[in-house]
Parts: sequence; C-alpha cells; structure tokens
Amino acid sequence: MSIIQRSGNTESEVAQTALKTMASVLDGCPDAEVKESDLTLLLSLIQSDLEETGRQDAPFSLLRSILTRKLLVPEVYDIMDRVAEMMVTNQSSKTQGFCRDLYYIFVTDYPQGRARMKANMEFLARNLSYAHESGRKSVMEMLNRVIESFKQDLVAQYANLYFLALVMVLANDESSKCREMAANLLSTLFERMDSEQRTSTMTIVQTWSNEEAKPQLRRVSIQLFGLLLPILGQDGKTYLKELLKSLMTVLQSVASAFRARQSDEDVDMAELTGDRKEKLDEEWQLAHQGLSTLAKVAKLFPDTLTDFNRIPWTTVFSLMNYPHTWVRIAATRLQGAFFAAVPVVAPKPDLSADHPLSLASMVEQVKLLCNQLRSENVDAPFGLQIVKNLFYIGRCFYLHDGTKQAGATFEIEDDLDMEEGEEGEEWNGVGNSDVENADDNPKQSFSTTKPREGTPLGWMFSYLSRGAKIAMHERQVAREPKSNWTERPASIVRWFAAMVSQMDASSIEKYLPHMIEALHRIVSATKLRDDSQYGELKTLTLELQQLLQEKVGGTKYSSLYSKAQEAAGLAKVERKEKETEKAIRDPAAFAKRRHQKELVKRQGKKRKAAAALKGRDRKKYRAW
Repeated sequence: MSIIQRSGNTESEVAQTALKTMASVLDGCPDAEVKESDLTLLLSLIQSDLEETGRQDAPFSLLRSILTRKLLVPEVYDIMDRVAEMMVTNQSSKTQGFCRDLYYIFVTDYPQGRARMKANMEFLARNLSYAHESGRKSVMEMLNRVIESFKQDLVAQYANLYFLALVMVLANDESSKCREMAANLLSTLFERMDSEQRTSTMTIVQTWSNEEAKPQLRRVSIQLFGLLLPILGQDGKTYLKELLKSLMTVLQSVASAFRARQSDEDVDMAELTGDRKEKLDEEWQLAHQGLSTLAKVAKLFPDTLTDFNRIPWTTVFSLMNYPHTWVRIAATRLQGAFFAAVPVVAPKPDLSADHPLSLASMVEQVKLLCNQLRSENVDAPFGLQIVKNLFYIGRCFYLHDGTKQAGATFEIEDDLDMEEGEEGEEWNGVGNSDVENADDNPKQSFSTTKPREGTPLGWMFSYLSRGAKIAMHERQVAREPKSNWTERPASIVRWFAAMVSQMDASSIEKYLPHMIEALHRIVSATKLRDDSQYGELKTLTLELQQLLQEKVGGTKYSSLYSKAQEAAGLAKVERKEKETEKAIRDPAAFAKRRHQKELVKRQGKKRKAAAALKGRDRKKYRAW
C-alpha cells in the first residue's frame, strides 16, 4: 500500500505490480484487512485506468477482489456507475465482458435500496436502444444473467418494463443478431413470469394482433405468439382460436395483395425503392412470421393441421409462389407438415376444388412446387423439401390409379409457365437451334406426352419430365448459367427414383417413356462435361437408370431407351431440314443468325481460355 501511495498514480510498472499483488492478497488471505481510507484511495486511483487498454488488467483484478470481499465504502457505488457505463459504451468486447462480470457481482451482492435497484434496472432497459450494436448486445447479455438468476419476486417487479423494451428491439432493431437475442430473452422472461403476468402479457399480445392499421405491430405480435405458445404448452390452447383467426386474416390479406399484383411483372425485391419497397418489406415479413408461427402452432397442436375450417390451405399454398424466398420456403415446409399429418390416400371425387386433398388442388400444388424449382434461390435442403412434397402427391396419384375414377377422362389446362419455357424460340436474337451446345428443342421432343389425357400420375410424370428437359435446354443455351441450375433436374430425378421405389414393375412400365425421355436428355448432354455440377447430375441419373433396369428388366429398358435415342435423332434431322428451308426462304436472316452464332462461339472460347489461364496461374503460384 505504501508503494502505491508513494507513486501517486498507477502509471508505473511498479504501481501496476503492486495493484496485482494487492488483488492476490485480498483473494488469498480472507483475514487481511484494508483500512477504509486505503480502500478509498485505491478506488480513486484505479478509476482513471479502467479505460486504459494497456493498464486496465490490474485495476479490474483489484476491483473484482474488492467486490468479492464485499468491502463497502461509498466510492464503490461511484466507480460501479462508471463500470456500468463502460459495459455499454466501450467498444472492446473484452472490456465489456469484464464490466458485465463486475456489475453482476455488484448488483447481486451489494446492498441495493429500492430507488437504486430501480435505477439499475431502468439503466439496462434504457440502453437496449443504445446507438451501437455492441452496446445493445452487451446489455442483453447482462440482462440475460439478471432474468435467469434474480429471485422470482424481483423479476416480476420489472417484467413489464423489460417486456416492452425487448419488444421494441424485436420490432425495430436493424441488427438480426440483436433481434435474435431479444427473442431469446423474451422467452426466458416469459418463463420466469407467474401465471397472472403470463395471462396479462398474452392479452396484450392478442390486442396487438388485431391492429390492422399497424402491420409492424401486428407482425411482432404474431412472432411473440410463436415464441410464447411453446412455453405455455397445452395451456396455450385457450388462445388458439383467436390466434388462428388472426393468422388467417393476416395470411389472406397478404395473399390477396399478392394476387392483385400477379397481373404485373414479377417484383424484383432488390430493385424496389421508397414507399413501395417499405410496404412490400412489411408484407413479406408479415407473411413469413405468420407462416412460421402457424408451423409452431401445428407442431404444438397437430390436430390444427387437419382442421380445414380454421386453416384455409388454399391461402397457404398460394404463398408458395410469393416473390420472397423466405415466404416460399415457410409455405412449402408447412405444406410438408400437413402432408406428414395426413395418411396417403387417393383423391376423393366428392371433395371441393379448394380442399387440399382434392384432385384439382393437388394438381395446382404440383405446378406450384415445380415452379419453385425454377428459382435461383433453391438450395439442396429446399429442393429436398420440394421432392418430399411431390412424393406425397405422387403416392396419392398412384393410389388413384387403382380406383374406379382412374378410368375417367382426366383433363387439365396447360401451365403457362411451362409453355413459356418450351416455346422460347429466341435467345438474345439467336434461334435456339443455332446456339452452340444446344440439343433438340424441348417442344419438339414432347410429342410422346399428352398432358391433357390419361391419369393424374401419368400427367405428373409427363409434367416433371418436361421440366427436366426444359432445365437441360436452358442450361445448354444459357450464356451465364445459374449457379444452382442442377437443382431442378436433380430434384426431378430424385422424385422419379422415389416413385420407382414405391411402384410395381407393371406400373413403372406405363410411365417409363416419360422418365426415359428426361434421362436421355440429361445423359446425352456430353458438351456439358466440363461443368462439375453436370458430373454429379449425370451420376445421379445413371443410378436411376440402373434402378429402372432392375425393376423392369434390362431388355425392356434398353428397347425403350433405344427408341428415345432414335426419336431424338429424328428431331435433330427434322430441325436441320427446317433450318435449310429457312435459309432458302430468307438468306439474309439466315446469314445474320449464323453471324450471331459465330459471335457466341467466340465468346465461349474466350471464357474457356480465360478460365484455363487463371487455373494455370494458380498452379504456378502454388509451385512458387
């Protein structure tokens, strides 16, 4: 102590060593006593060093030792006010951690009068809106300790204060990490509430959910329902009726607004600005929260999935086509949860068209699922969920084949989106047949499929087969292919494999031509061999071919595969004849197309050369 007194400050190395020694003595010698005057001096000296990065370790260690020994002088409260501020404002995560540890010891072990405790709790609540993210995160980490460890009566005293403050973070914070932390804290806080407080809190949330004029508040209320219902468990059934009513109102309003915009071109969320972007941001967030909460409700109360009076599934399915990917994924997963709760059955003829298990509805669901495969945002998990949902519908259609209704005429309107993919005759001014690496036109190779006739399963095989062929055609003509271009054909191949594993040989033979057309298109795309993704797709396709041969026999399969090859060859010959006729009728237009074709070839060669050069440079660098 005399060394520190002679130094007059803590800047010297000797003074720093003395502080560390003092901390060790206080920690290791419970009988050691410190005069009040010495303690006051120590606290006044170290306060200025707390924010000095190079000298703060010793002051923090000493302050921790003082707090652990519960040494009490007025200056302790003064320095802890400074520590509390540093916990929020300091930009060093290490320093913030030190401050949180010290502040927690101080709040829990030192005498706190009613007024001071209130000031401490309000300090934390107030700084949940601090300007910098690091400060808000530090406050929430501290608040998590308080909520988890404080006595029940103390938590109850400040529960409403923290609930409202955390809801504001959940609703308005720009940081996703802060919103996630706020959601977790709200769940923890709700768990610590008594039954009376839980009831009043749920009443508030329910009131917010009916605020139609305030979509942001409504969205937060729906998210809160999703957070709080699992904690209530079966006691949450009291709020189920009103919650489902509110959820369906929200989802139907979003679906109606989306349908009203569908006549326009697809909305590019990234290019929107101003009020329109803000409005659509609120809309997709509302839809996503509604679907996510509905999924949690379904997990907690599985019977709600089959309560068709409470959940209009047509509305949920319509959001599978919504422009924002998160909404599509949430709607598709919810569809998967519904299928998991319902046994596989053949579509009944007496069901209305808007019933989710009716034939008409299932056909529309197939179109929606296939349309999602065209998105650039489909990844492997999302693609797998789509395949699972298609597999359920496929099994229902397979059972339909064995019913009396299977012989009835099955008619369906063509899908405009699919037709659009088939009929693209121009690609940046170049005819499809002129593009380098282009195979036979998908539209010409669909002559063996009749989507307007036959059974629902036959239509589904035909529809997905066309989808796979269109995907391969689009890849071959694309100047810059999508990064996930294989997800669409690969998902369709996986669906083929799943169906084949469930069907008998005679049934497989009926739909084998549809599968072979698609498989031949994939396997014969030899000019894509330099694409690493194509290699994986081809391997998957060859595995399915082997499975088909085992199911129907090698001879039968080889015969049909040969016919598919022959049909593809004839289509190419026919196309070339048509091109010759066009050249004779309009030589100028033909010459222009040929010139454009040469430009495309040159650009392709340049890209390949640049890629090869880049690869050689990397090897040289590694060798050097």
